[in-house]
Amino acid sequence: MNKPLPALHIVNKSPFAASSLEQCLQRLAVGDSLLLIEDAVYAAITEEIWDGLRTQPNKPARILALSPDLCQRGLADKSLAEGIEQVDYAGFVELVTTHNPIHSW
Repeated sequence: MNKPLPALHIVNKSPFAASSLEQCLQRLAVGDSLLLIEDAVYAAITEEIWDGLRTQPNKPARILALSPDLCQRGLADKSLAEGIEQVDYAGFVELVTTHNPIHSW
């Protein structure tokens, strides 16, 4: 029997303009991955957003930010919050092929 794949959650709205990230964080399961794209990458440089998640037993396996979107918003040289990785487009494709289901927020 095949082991089920973890879910990929993709958030594209700024945490300062929409509640998408907050809603997503409430639904993460152990082993899921969270990818921040477009304006959601602003969350990657905001440490306090992630404080509550780090203490939860159901935290995701990985939290990633799309590096081209960080660059487009002038955030490439900023320090990312602890535990957040950058990923390029090839990494984005790899995430999509290794996760199922994929949830867009």
